[in-house]
Amino acid sequence: MPAGRHEISASLDGKPWKGFVESGPEDAERLDRQLQERLSASDAGRSSRPFVDFNHEGKEAAAIPLKFVWREGIKLLVRWTQAGLDALRGSVYSYFSPTFELKDGRPEAIANVGPIGGLTNAPAFQSIRRLAATHQQEQSMTTLIKSLVSLGLVADGVEDEVKVSAAVQASVNRMQAELNAAKDRAAAAAANEGKLQAELVEFRRQRDEGFESEIEGHVKAGLIPPESRAFFVEAIKRDEQGARALIASLKPAGRGTAPVRASFQAVSSDKSAAQRIQAQIDAEPDASKRQYLRVQNWSVLAGEVQPA
Repeated sequence: MPAGRHEISASLDGKPWKGFVESGPEDAERLDRQLQERLSASDAGRSSRPFVDFNHEGKEAAAIPLKFVWREGIKLLVRWTQAGLDALRGSVYSYFSPTFELKDGRPEAIANVGPIGGLTNAPAFQSIRRLAATHQQEQSMTTLIKSLVSLGLVADGVEDEVKVSAAVQASVNRMQAELNAAKDRAAAAAANEGKLQAELVEFRRQRDEGFESEIEGHVKAGLIPPESRAFFVEAIKRDEQGARALIASLKPAGRGTAPVRASFQAVSSDKSAAQRIQAQIDAEPDASKRQYLRVQNWSVLAGEVQPA
């Protein structure tokens, strides 16, 4: 039964009748309540089963009605009998014609006993679709619902199109909320990472200032020559424990440590700077002085710069 107001030519109390019929979602709900009552009574053995017949003859069943729904009009979900499928596939009948009681131009009730409609080729509503196309649409809808159920977007057992649409929308809203929450967590994590990074930079800055102040104290105390200040600052930044061990092994200037650069003069001048320095270190019998020479001339031994 199509949505809206339509003029139909039908039979009323066994006589030809022509008039207007209007339908809406509330009519589909009312007719379905009545259908469910009839089906329950049939299952309990209190009345005969409702059915869809052929050409309103009230004999063979073409289909068993299951539910009235609103899908841009009142639609009836059915389970086809073999005879009904054969008639549909063979184009023996092409349309469904409902049987209902009218009240003020609206479908008020289905029949209490017998068929609630029939397959026909001359439906009262001329604007309804052929059943072959409707059947294909229902099959597609069933397949779609199964897919939505498998994806967890719709609960198993939901068949009404309006409820399916609402369930899908609810699932989409839930996923959107979860996505927004994930974005918020990611933004919070990024902000926290930025804060931690800034704290790390500040920690390193304060630490380096402390190192520089510490080395400057050793220079003023005469433990480290002024020209080795930069080396020790870099050394303590790279290896705090190792640099402090080296500093602890040094002797203050004027306490047995000879000037380092003057001692290089005795080394053969035909060798490279690094070789000359290493030869001088190897020739030095005092272990503390050898260590001091390595520290003071570390950059030369590493091949980074040449001695002044």
